[in-house]
Amino acid sequence: IQRCLAQLSVAELTADEQTQLRGRRLMELVMRKWLPLGETLVNSLVSILPSPQEAQRYTTASLYTGACDDVNAVAMKLCNPEGPLLVYIDCVIHHSSSTSNNNN
Repeated sequence: IQRCLAQLSVAELTADEQTQLRGRRLMELVMRKWLPLGETLVNSLVSILPSPQEAQRYTTASLYTGACDDVNAVAMKLCNPEGPLLVYIDCVIHHSSSTSNNNN
């Protein structure tokens, strides 16, 4: 197993891990050391998703129903901390005939 870990560039297992873990538990440990999911997911999100300030420039049009050049819209687009306080309330209602995520 040490040769496989070396090929994957994974730190060696402790003596306790080598003696106590077998099968699936051992595979899970090796995978966690080789490809840490939390870190990998965060790095993927950071590299793919735009920053909130960048995204706000093009999402303002879908969130704000007023004129696109008024004080509120401009403050939203620029993420202006000195701009007016705006609140967006979204109401999601589940309908029994919905075929989206819940196919009961």
